[in-house]
Amino acid sequence: MRCMISLFFFTILYHSLGAERTEVRKPVDASESYDEIVIDIGRVHQYVSNSTHDKASGTDEQTFIIGHSAMEQPSMMWLEGGYENNHYLYRGMFWVGYDNLMVKFDTRTSDDFVVFQTDESMEVSYSMTDVFVEPPYRIGVKCICRVQAWAENFRDDYIVYEYSVINQSGEFLADVYVGLHLDCGVSAAGGGEGNLRFWRDDMADYYLGRDKNGNPETISYMYDGD
Repeated sequence: MRCMISLFFFTILYHSLGAERTEVRKPVDASESYDEIVIDIGRVHQYVSNSTHDKASGTDEQTFIIGHSAMEQPSMMWLEGGYENNHYLYRGMFWVGYDNLMVKFDTRTSDDFVVFQTDESMEVSYSMTDVFVEPPYRIGVKCICRVQAWAENFRDDYIVYEYSVINQSGEFLADVYVGLHLDCGVSAAGGGEGNLRFWRDDMADYYLGRDKNGNPETISYMYDGD
């Protein structure tokens, strides 16, 4: 049984008083530009970009895209077992919700796309805001995405995504929600056969428990049926 191994952490930060809007780059007339890189350290490779466009459909989702849905770049691609072209993640997105609507972000507001790499680790970080978005999809928040991977054999088979959502509106925001949309394609070695091939037999489950400090802990995961 092969699992798609990835960890996602969320940090919601509220600054309700005395908040100031971050200065960002102004819109440009030229076509949208964005930064991208492939995390290729460890046994799981992943495409990371601050583009808000879904690669398969070409639509602007105006949110944080996870992976590469067109499969032209690694999208949680597992390098073990001799099936390098098997991408475990088809489509992924990180969403922020408020007042029954999805908050929208703009690539043009992205701060520097920062990449830090050593022989044993790789980290990518970037941010976006909703400052250029029209109401009601703009609430005055900034979201920071941080992606980490390692090469050591005791932690080379997963990638960590950490998201921080910061209130820059100057007002208190209640009932802000965050969520992940992950369309996985987990496969057995060699891709499987027939009705069990690639994504056709993906299974989903979750774990409810407590961490070593006694705090509630929830882990959602997907795995291959064969």
